[in-house]
Amino acid sequence: MVATNERYFAVNENGVLTGFTGPQTNVVIPSVVRGVTIVEIGEGAFHNRGLTNVTIPNGVRRIGRTSDNIGAFSNNRLTSIVIPDSVRIIASRWPTSAFGNNNITSVTIGTDVDITGMGISGFEDSFRQNGRRAGTYTRSGNTWAFTAR
Repeated sequence: MVATNERYFAVNENGVLTGFTGPQTNVVIPSVVRGVTIVEIGEGAFHNRGLTNVTIPNGVRRIGRTSDNIGAFSNNRLTSIVIPDSVRIIASRWPTSAFGNNNITSVTIGTDVDITGMGISGFEDSFRQNGRRAGTYTRSGNTWAFTAR
């Protein structure tokens, strides 16, 4: 079952999605919750929820910049992630990372995103080595391959 019902999502007046309470592991984040447009996914919003798939809406500009000190999507079962073109910053506070403790082997991302806190082993280096270009990065073992859009 896919979670799309806005009742499962907590959002503040600034458009920061701060939590998810649904039982689903396949989540489509709405772009608007109770009349508030989502512009940020706060730290800890989806931490340790058993997620296997998540769809982040276009319009989100930041992932993991609030002060909870827990990765926004950390401790889940994600294997791939698509970062919409609207995202400019993916960061978190030491020692957490936005996508830490997942088994991510595929990242699709836009151009020139600040990725200081993704927490995906080796991905940050590959992204920088490829000129921070938009495309899909796929991991095999410890090596990341890049495919341009």
